[in-house]
Amino acid sequence: MNNDRSRGIRALAPISRRLILSGLVGAGASLLAACAGTLGGAIGGTTPPYAGSATPGPILGLIPRPAAPPPTPTPEPIKLRFAHWETGAAAQTLDALAQRFSAASSGVIVETSATTFADHFARLLTGRAAGMPPDIFVNSGVFFDRLLKAQIIRDLAGNVTADGFSLDAYWTDPLSQMVNGHLYALPFWGACDLLYYNRDWFAQKKVGEPAADWTWDQLLAAARQLSEGKPGAMSRWGILVVNDLQGGWGSFVASNGGDWLDPSGKQVILGAAPAQEALQWVVDAIVVHQVAPSAIEQQQISQAGSVDPFLDGQVAMIVNGTWEMPNALTGAHFQWDVQQIPRAPRTGQSVATTSVQPISTARASVYPDQGWSFLKFALGTAAQTLLAKDKIKLPVRKDVVNTAGVGYVIVPPAHAGVAFDAMEHGHDLHFVPRWQEFRTAVVRALDPAFAGSQPLVDALKTAVSAGNAALAG
Repeated sequence: MNNDRSRGIRALAPISRRLILSGLVGAGASLLAACAGTLGGAIGGTTPPYAGSATPGPILGLIPRPAAPPPTPTPEPIKLRFAHWETGAAAQTLDALAQRFSAASSGVIVETSATTFADHFARLLTGRAAGMPPDIFVNSGVFFDRLLKAQIIRDLAGNVTADGFSLDAYWTDPLSQMVNGHLYALPFWGACDLLYYNRDWFAQKKVGEPAADWTWDQLLAAARQLSEGKPGAMSRWGILVVNDLQGGWGSFVASNGGDWLDPSGKQVILGAAPAQEALQWVVDAIVVHQVAPSAIEQQQISQAGSVDPFLDGQVAMIVNGTWEMPNALTGAHFQWDVQQIPRAPRTGQSVATTSVQPISTARASVYPDQGWSFLKFALGTAAQTLLAKDKIKLPVRKDVVNTAGVGYVIVPPAHAGVAFDAMEHGHDLHFVPRWQEFRTAVVRALDPAFAGSQPLVDALKTAVSAGNAALAG
């Protein structure tokens, strides 16, 4: 090699190293190609095979990598709409349940929506026509028949059979049971009547607290001792029983062996002896013994329903449903507890009215399988335990109710476990077509007797007649 050529090689070499080390892909590659061409000409006039090619050869990472293929689009998640009417802590619990299902389910998100009870079912009935019903919704015995006739509820029998799903571990009612090969709802949570009592008030008056074997006579005697004031000018009452089937006189009727409807569900039988005896006991507690506030007095002490008389300390005992539990846990400024409904003289039994809140999927939903998966999740241990927390709802899964430390029986209150016994031996509300109309007619007809302005026997005749007319309407 001559000196000129050697000098040319020595002059180019440092440039090549700097370019390679610089990592400048575009400009470096062009300069390197130019230098290589000069070098090739200086050496022998040959052009490297990659010179001028669209895809340069692999030179220490300076070559642009082939463009990556476009990313596969992420599938849009399936969105299930879950509708209910709950508010406050109950609504937050249902939101948490939906979030847990969404987190555990790949590609499925549950979105909750809540309205008032009336609007909830109005939207279900009108949403079908608009083609936008929720996929999953909390159902009710009051509207169940209308929704069924409007073909809004999806039959779950096929899912139950295919999965071998059993309801043996749950409390159910006729609406959440297989009937003639069809199943239109699963049980979600339960409710039963209990006797709530103010422990501080009992201690102050030196009255023994209610026990599981209490009778109506003992209940009345305690109510007398706990009441304060003169007849007609009472300041505090021993007990409160409202004029209503659930959370009122219904449990007294059931405990005494009575009922409100005959087996066909088409005739009111409150005039029969067992039912009449129970209603008379409740009316006498108000009108004769004056240990319970009348309907007018209830309106006054509750400020037209805006104040809870029990939590406000105006009544020592109250018959109410398990929905009172979370309210008492957060709102009571006194020690309190619960006990089962006292035993009836005719039967010696304690029987509470019970109900099971149904949950259904919409027939028009385009995601029936995902909706079924959500229903199964809602009945699982984790979801039912979530309902039991802070007594928000009474789970229908029996083992969750009795699970120490996390279930519904957790203290307080000390006797929360009586809810289990009440559900086990409870009396169904008999949700039949036009049930709400029947209930309203009966309660209105009984109002004069509860106010002391009409004998119960006369009010019952009106109640039976009005109730039958409502059922037949």
